[in-house]
Amino acid sequence: MTSRQIAIRNGETVLAHRPRDMTALRRQAADIENDYGVEARCISAIHLSAHGLTRPFHGTMTIPIGFALNPRKYANGLLGAAQSAGAKVFAHSPVIGLEKHQTFCLNPPQGQIIAEKVTFSTNGSFLDHLPDWMRGRYLPVQSSIIVTLPQTGEEQAAQGWTSLKMAFDRRELLHYFPLMPEGRFLFGMPGAIFVTARANKAAMRKIRADFRQMFPAWTDSDIVDHY
Repeated sequence: MTSRQIAIRNGETVLAHRPRDMTALRRQAADIENDYGVEARCISAIHLSAHGLTRPFHGTMTIPIGFALNPRKYANGLLGAAQSAGAKVFAHSPVIGLEKHQTFCLNPPQGQIIAEKVTFSTNGSFLDHLPDWMRGRYLPVQSSIIVTLPQTGEEQAAQGWTSLKMAFDRRELLHYFPLMPEGRFLFGMPGAIFVTARANKAAMRKIRADFRQMFPAWTDSDIVDHY
């Protein structure tokens, strides 16, 4: 493991986008020490550049036990743990029908499954074929993500962002962004609520606009992937 990879895992940084949020972070730091036994480090706005962070933020708080999570690796880890515990996993076998009686009757393309309990494991996504009695019991929580080309050291310095820590701001609909080891910059935020082409296009316009506003030295031409 390289020193840059270690730096990614060495905590998560919360960014104050308003002065009052920095005041709240300083109060929260004391609670973190009491609850978790670790010291949360606060950095004032005037010292951000010395830590590879950029304005217009009004300060930060870094929690040393935080880290970024790769969701695909996490899902694969859950799969392996479930199989080790004796669970049977059937890939490429979608449930195309589900009926609820005293038990549940699940209908894959071939055969039928009777179960006492059923779990809908969708992450934050939407399923097209949930039964009508599930209406009003779930809400898709999507994220929009854009990823840049690898940024050179000069390009990172021009924007003033060289920190490898996982960072996010204190907005209710927050932005989150790590600078990855190879220099690519990932920028994410909540996506569309409705699963339509129009809603997804609007969400992509929004994330690009927020990216340009927060990181003006990096432009749309730097973006190579979006999700």
